[in-house]
Amino acid sequence: LRLHRRETIIQASLYIGSFLLTNLFSLIIVICSLMGIYERPIALSYIMSFLYPLIGFFNILIYCRPKVQWFRLTHPEISWLQSFFLVVKAGGEVPSLPTDPNASHLCCFCPRQVEAD
Repeated sequence: LRLHRRETIIQASLYIGSFLLTNLFSLIIVICSLMGIYERPIALSYIMSFLYPLIGFFNILIYCRPKVQWFRLTHPEISWLQSFFLVVKAGGEVPSLPTDPNASHLCCFCPRQVEAD
């Protein structure tokens, strides 16, 4: 129960952090406009324009994080990035890999075991 609470707090904190990161610069621009400061640094606009569309990407990363962790526990030989691609390809669920090492895998990122002759 304590582990689930901790994981829930971590997950919620990540969602809140990504929301704040992506919307912080928009909020600064709005506050400056309300204060009558209409000339803002161009860098602020560029940062806002770069970060704001990334909210969806951050949400995908955060949503898949627990499934990727679980998949990595059962398949430690597969990297985090490979696990992430497999989870996304499985629709956000923990994928199951074939037990036969020579069978076709879910994606090209999985390491294949080759028997030595």
